[in-house]
Amino acid sequence: SNVEQWAEARGIYEHSTALAQALKAVSEVGELADAVIKDDKDALKDAIGDVAVCIVNAAKMIGASIRLGEVTDKDRNKCEKTCAALCAYYVSDIATDIADRLGIWAIEDGIEHTFKYLTCLAEKSGLEFMDCCEAAWLEIKDRKGFLSPSGAFIKQE
Repeated sequence: SNVEQWAEARGIYEHSTALAQALKAVSEVGELADAVIKDDKDALKDAIGDVAVCIVNAAKMIGASIRLGEVTDKDRNKCEKTCAALCAYYVSDIATDIADRLGIWAIEDGIEHTFKYLTCLAEKSGLEFMDCCEAAWLEIKDRKGFLSPSGAFIKQE
């Protein structure tokens, strides 16, 4: 709810689009992959939270529910090898489903899988998913900026 209030106050829900938010999540997944490659735990914590913020915004804009889903041992085993790639797959799938105006169920399924693999990735690195989300919130809560004509929030340095 903090993220939703922040986005509302900055006009993101009024002037952006769900697709713009999903594409921003795709961009943030690039930073997530970079953190994994470099084994940078601080950057990983930041990236996990940033992806989550973008997905929350996209979900809010299309009225999608957010389910975290239960992380199983099968998920954890899969995560050992491909967790960051699975996050990239599901985030890009969410963006594609929004662009193609597919049913809300498909998007909600992608959200659930994304959050499940973000949770796995956090666990694998000794982090808590909700701590990553909290860190992202603390970083953005006082951020100032503007919306670009394409609906992306541009932060002021």
